Amino acid sequence: MKSNFIRIAGLAAVLGGLYLLIIFIVGELSSIDEGIIWSAAPVMPLLLLLGTAGLYALAGKHNGVQAGLIVIALGNLAMAAGFSMMVWLENEYGWGVMAVGMYLQPAGFLLLGFANRRAQILPRLNWLPLVMGVLIGLGALFGLLEEALGIPWQQQNDYEFYLFVTALGVGWILLGGLMWGTRRTTAVSAIPVSLFLLAFLLVSCSSTAAAPKVSFQTPADGATVSSPVPVVMQAKNFTVEAAGEVHNGAGHLHIIIDAECVTPGSAIPKDETHLHFGDGSTSAEVELASGTHTLCLQAADGAHVALDGKGMTHEITVTVP
Repeated sequence: MKSNFIRIAGLAAVLGGLYLLIIFIVGELSSIDEGIIWSAAPVMPLLLLLGTAGLYALAGKHNGVQAGLIVIALGNLAMAAGFSMMVWLENEYGWGVMAVGMYLQPAGFLLLGFANRRAQILPRLNWLPLVMGVLIGLGALFGLLEEALGIPWQQQNDYEFYLFVTALGVGWILLGGLMWGTRRTTAVSAIPVSLFLLAFLLVSCSSTAAAPKVSFQTPADGATVSSPVPVVMQAKNFTVEAAGEVHNGAGHLHIIIDAECVTPGSAIPKDETHLHFGDGSTSAEVELASGTHTLCLQAADGAHVALDGKGMTHEITVTVP
């Protein structure tokens, strides 16, 4: 029975790690509308929580290892709660709750990694939790440093996020594979696994030069909302600044209500259906009448000229009762 549970937990860990990488690749490195993928995002940390339970069962009575796994489990619970608040409840405090879970992850993996140096519960992969703890810890630390320096989030470097997600996702896939079949996994050499992890990190970092992208953080596509609608906008590989001077890779945002997005190269008009955020803001409250509405988020340069590029617009539909 215990062996079957560990195998099931291993499969859950692999699926959770894959889902994390899919969210990362689709949401951060492409212009694909990730609404459908994000709608099930709270399931991902729950899969990783089941994977953590499998490692706990595999650990036996090693107090340090168990303590590390408990911290990781608390991090997964916080991430699940944060994702649920953001995606399903559209609660602005979800980001903070999820951040707590993300910062618990490196603490848990570092504790697990150091304890496992003695426990040796992972055949041929005993180094993996410590490597995961170091990499995701560096990602979390760099993110905290940028916050402490007061760097606006639109101008923050995304490398630390890519490092965090890649190390966590790939690491869980390897841990899940270990739990799924110990005999098969013991044949895995540390050298090709390390090379695979390094290659994935290099590909991820090189993708930071991907095309710029703007999107609605909230509300979600298809959401039922009350008016005035709290709107949060975000940009990737694009600096949001006040209107005026024209700079490459920079501009400001507009929301177009119940109308087509403006053709690139044309000036965006300013009226009751074309809302300008020339002050560089990325949040607002939008008044909408009862009914179903389409919202187009569109980026423009400092002269209000619509920018070209697939990622420079994002359209959603919302309903006001």
